[in-house]
Amino acid sequence: MKSILFHVKPLLFGACLFVFTTCTFAQHFGTARIEVKPLPAFPSKQAVIEASYVSSPLFSSLSPDVKEWYYWTNYTRLRPRAMWDSVIEPILKIYPNLNTGYAKSLKQDLYQATNLPPLTPNSKLLDLAFGHARDLASNNARASHSSTNGATFDDRMTRAGILKCAGENISVGAMNTIMSLVFLLLDQGIPDVGHRKALLNPRYTEVGIGLARYKDGNVVVVQDFACPQTMK
Repeated sequence: MKSILFHVKPLLFGACLFVFTTCTFAQHFGTARIEVKPLPAFPSKQAVIEASYVSSPLFSSLSPDVKEWYYWTNYTRLRPRAMWDSVIEPILKIYPNLNTGYAKSLKQDLYQATNLPPLTPNSKLLDLAFGHARDLASNNARASHSSTNGATFDDRMTRAGILKCAGENISVGAMNTIMSLVFLLLDQGIPDVGHRKALLNPRYTEVGIGLARYKDGNVVVVQDFACPQTMK
């Protein structure tokens, strides 16, 4: 039996404007292993979802894999009910062991999510996300919000001039955008569902997404979120 191992780790700051010291909601690490099975057919790409980020002048510089992450992340925010009905629920039918209390609470959260703005690419957040992903993968480091040189998440954000609310999700696993995103949303075994809070945070409007590959073939994905900043 072939299986895929996903590691997910969140760090969320979202309770106040300048929050790099006391307002941490979550910093946890979770692991899930699933058997490889054929996935269901997912909805075709919608022009209205793509329009939420393709107008950015940064769009052309993004790799196809990163563009895929932008699409499905914004699909989740702009079509939360459809994300459950057409993506997550069909996956749970294939993987019934994932249909736990976390899945039930996710359905409730997605059905109640309203007025979530799309996330647009931000140059500094992109640099931060790519840089951190490359650092972890090239040094074969475990998923962490600290760089291998000791710089913390706070350090990286502050040095980039990001002084308002910000957050970071990290996922390590096989290269499958939708399944990785679903695991972030489910937050199995993470009581405060920190990844989900970041992905569904209505205050976030900007994001940088960076990917890098470990020598063993696993891919680390870093999502760096922020409220509106004057840092284009």
